[in-house]
Amino acid sequence: MDIARLRARIMIEKATVKVDRIGNRTNGWEEYYSCCAYPDTYLVDESTGKVDYENETIAFTVRACQKTKELNSTQYRVRFQDQVYNIASIDRMNYNNREIKIRCKKEVRQCA
Repeated sequence: MDIARLRARIMIEKATVKVDRIGNRTNGWEEYYSCCAYPDTYLVDESTGKVDYENETIAFTVRACQKTKELNSTQYRVRFQDQVYNIASIDRMNYNNREIKIRCKKEVRQCA
């Protein structure tokens, strides 16, 4: 693995449920793990017909460690350069225990 290319810092966030003192539950995100990654944009897709928004897909390659082994696409997301990316899939790179490729889609935020 060429660690010199891991120059970008990403924050992996984990979904949480917080309960207040009277039992109300609220969903949120908390910082889980910050690491260096190699971001690789591999597809920009536009919606069919007219251009409503860009559907940016990006892949982050990170070093494998105990924290990244727990990642899944339902409980975690990635924050990179003030943008939020939902995890679409996780490639364990043939289970070589050296690097993990996290494929993400940019979260579409609509203004009300």
